[in-house]
Amino acid sequence: MSFARDAAYGLHAALRFARFDASGAASLDPSAGAAWRSFQALWVVLPAYLVLASLVRTPEEQAAGLLPFLLLTSIAFVAKLAGILLLIWQVMAMQGDDSRMPAFITAGNWSSVVQVGVLVLTVGLSGLVGLPVPMQQVIGLVASVWALAYGWFVTRTSLAVSGLAAAGFVLLDLFVGAIVDSVARGMLPMGTVAAG
Repeated sequence: MSFARDAAYGLHAALRFARFDASGAASLDPSAGAAWRSFQALWVVLPAYLVLASLVRTPEEQAAGLLPFLLLTSIAFVAKLAGILLLIWQVMAMQGDDSRMPAFITAGNWSSVVQVGVLVLTVGLSGLVGLPVPMQQVIGLVASVWALAYGWFVTRTSLAVSGLAAAGFVLLDLFVGAIVDSVARGMLPMGTVAAG
């Protein structure tokens, strides 16, 4: 199957999921081959993620320089993705049902295109149009809550697990991400943070 065809079906499912419509799962190929091919979505997701991360850099991250920040952020992104997939796969295998992991990987990869895209648009546009900082923070918070709910729905639907189990996986994802991000920040070269 071509990348264009995979992308069409994957994004169709992801947009259905964005409306919290479980029928999007019917558009996805649940095979292991489709799961491997879905990693091509990262060609879109990673650059968008780097744009998003650059928009919300802390003063310390800005002082470290853009290139080191982008390099470590890219490595951290891949480490977080690999780490959470391996952990969820292990949990599902321990429960004796990892047969839906390929569908979960495919759904997750294509849904991340929509998820990161929404975050970039909301965070980026709110800054570009010059909204007051408190309003930007509210918009960012609403977008982040939506992203968590979206991730929960995709997880629950594609793995066919309970809402509570899906929430646990989302929390595990946040935990792994926080650890990896903390390690990555510690590896940034020390720069001078401008006063004021």
